[in-house]
Amino acid sequence: DIILGMLPIARELLQLGADVVLVANKLPAINDVTAAEVRELLGVAGQHCPIIQAAYAAAQRVLSITGGRVPPVPGAPVLPTRSSSTASLHTLAGAASTSPLASYTSQPVLAPMAERQGSGSSCSSSRGSDELGVPGSAGRDSLAGLVHRSSDWARELSEAPGPRLYVVDNGQGSPCLDLRRVPDVLAEACSGADLVVIEGMGRAIHTNFSAAFRVDALKLAMIKTEHLARRLFGASGALYDCVCRFTPGTGL
Repeated sequence: DIILGMLPIARELLQLGADVVLVANKLPAINDVTAAEVRELLGVAGQHCPIIQAAYAAAQRVLSITGGRVPPVPGAPVLPTRSSSTASLHTLAGAASTSPLASYTSQPVLAPMAERQGSGSSCSSSRGSDELGVPGSAGRDSLAGLVHRSSDWARELSEAPGPRLYVVDNGQGSPCLDLRRVPDVLAEACSGADLVVIEGMGRAIHTNFSAAFRVDALKLAMIKTEHLARRLFGASGALYDCVCRFTPGTGL
């Protein structure tokens, strides 16, 4: 998935001049790649591809300037403070119960939730730290502060021109992807994004098939169970059918 799938897509976007943020698990799950492994892989891939090598090196220079934070896209909106409420959790539960895949998956589907520029959903909970050791917002610099400091970094950042290829972990250790629980660093990195690509059956189908984003989204997966294939494609569904679902952003 990573070598023959996501790296070629990332390389194509880099050739178009786009900055790319590759996101992977923080902890291993089944055979899923982790963010640490992706960083190692990019080092090796860069030995064979000058495009990846230059973009990854440019990203590393930026991170050395910003203290490890991916700077926001110029003009990107400042994300609101992340908080949870009983009402928002009830809304999420209702979305899961009405999803066409609700009877198949135990994971909540975020169908009606308008995502913040491809980051976590509006009902993400603020926290100090969680079981994966992901820093919360308490005591952390806000995105507003990051935006303010980016103007001070302008000269230094200009010395690391794009395109840039970043790697950020999603703070999770599961084949699925819970967009309510992404770390702040990832939410900041996605502010201003104009395309979200979710790859893999667990992330793109089981948990986010009906997720609505403010920006364009592409969901890619190979179906590895006949039961799910028939639910998605009807009687003609078969093992190893593929899903390539593009949804325009809601713009809300």
